[in-house]
Amino acid sequence: RKLDAQDELQRLGLIPVMEEMFERLPWFKSDSSPEGDETNESSRTEYQSEDQQGIHGPGCECTPESALCVQYLRLLHNFCDRDCDNYKGRRLLLSEDERNLVFGGNTRDVPPASGLLSKVT
Repeated sequence: RKLDAQDELQRLGLIPVMEEMFERLPWFKSDSSPEGDETNESSRTEYQSEDQQGIHGPGCECTPESALCVQYLRLLHNFCDRDCDNYKGRRLLLSEDERNLVFGGNTRDVPPASGLLSKVT
């Protein structure tokens, strides 16, 4: 069942792993990569030469890197997707500072550290 899988992933510590993965994924790389960054361009050219139309047909610019980012977001969405509003797993997406701010325990004037939810949005 989905709920059992979500609970097990939470128990195993999925969110800290997802936070670490977020920092390593190529979120903001584009075709207009800076000069000297030939890795992104060469992998794109190599990938497109295998299938000139792209994996989704003519004009498709998907790369293995962008597909990995999409799968990451799907995993994160499926982890959070529950019918009930009182799901404690969603709170794990907030940093401790953000949880204190949202749930009333923040007494500092310092901006809270960003949790995974803040990074993704």
